[in-house]
Amino acid sequence: MLSDYKKSVHFVIDIETLGTRPGCPILSIGAVKMYNGILERQQEFFASLGSNVRLGLNEIGVETLRWWEEKHPEQFRRLQANSENRELSDALEDLNQFCNPIVQRIAPHYYWSKHPHFDFPILEAAYEAIGKPPPWKYWQIRDIATLEDKLFTAREPELNNHDALLDAINEANVLIDVVWGDEHDR
Repeated sequence: MLSDYKKSVHFVIDIETLGTRPGCPILSIGAVKMYNGILERQQEFFASLGSNVRLGLNEIGVETLRWWEEKHPEQFRRLQANSENRELSDALEDLNQFCNPIVQRIAPHYYWSKHPHFDFPILEAAYEAIGKPPPWKYWQIRDIATLEDKLFTAREPELNNHDALLDAINEANVLIDVVWGDEHDR
């Protein structure tokens, strides 16, 4: 099984939101792609989103707002100030394009998240709101947190203030450590 992972295409996805349940607004989406354990800068995706409300994604969690303000107020203000105001539908279509490389037709591919019961259901609700399918199937979803817990690996970027792209890069590095070990120099 490990040798299959080494030959596969891996996508690591992270989101920042205003809630914890499907239907909440998504603030940003970050993703990285790797093949053969190599994480390349040109294989990154980031989208900072404007309002998702007109698509019906308006279930803001009061606890989540409180969490942002108490735990990460600077990052929350930066997310709000730096919003590209991209339309969610455009960002999700771009994410689908990002996750559809030519090599994907050749090698198996997997989609990872630190907490897949959080990221993927919220993204799936967003895809449903725009009437498009997500790029993954349920059997392709994998869990980075389990790798960290099970194998006692924990990497944190120098600044981890809940930036979707930095979190995706961090999580991809955990995956590289576990699957490829010292085979690749990042």
